[in-house]
Amino acid sequence: SPSPNPSTAEHLYLGVELEIEVVISADRNEIAQEVQRLQGRVYCKKDGSLDDGFEIVSHPATLGYHLSDMRWAEILAYLQEQDCSSHNTTTCGLHVHINKDYCSIQEQIKLAIFIHTQAKNITKIARRDSSFAKYKDTKGLSDDEIISNGDRYEALNFQNQKTIEFRMFRGTLNTETFFATLEFVDSVVEYVKTAS
Repeated sequence: SPSPNPSTAEHLYLGVELEIEVVISADRNEIAQEVQRLQGRVYCKKDGSLDDGFEIVSHPATLGYHLSDMRWAEILAYLQEQDCSSHNTTTCGLHVHINKDYCSIQEQIKLAIFIHTQAKNITKIARRDSSFAKYKDTKGLSDDEIISNGDRYEALNFQNQKTIEFRMFRGTLNTETFFATLEFVDSVVEYVKTAS
């Protein structure tokens, strides 16, 4: 059983990976460059799971910074103007990383149990059920097994050294849905830090 180490970080930081598809693959680099020009705290990269798209990756930031300073609304509006898509695809996800050191091992276990036992409800919130974000039955598992992954394609990916990745969300270019996703992750993490 893992030791109940205390959390060491004072703040929760969220890092975003938003996958998008473009209409004309020749426009991909130009669109990615404009996204990076709009917001210097993101970078764009290829993703093998996409047909003709790219992934927008943010640097870690607090929820408040994402909501007020990251210019996400401008980025998403620009992508819509370019006829890009994210929600209406079979390929695009929205992954949110949190800093692992914000949660003790015990809080990580509670987080995993909450996510996996609430799969039916969370699938509705996440707007998808995907083989890239599988849920598991945590009954009878040891604490170590609850926060370990058979592969990285679980709803919660614990395989990264410094982050926990929420993989269950469908991509979106809708600002309200995008922000609601970040707010949901923030709320769930804060909930497991206070719940018995």
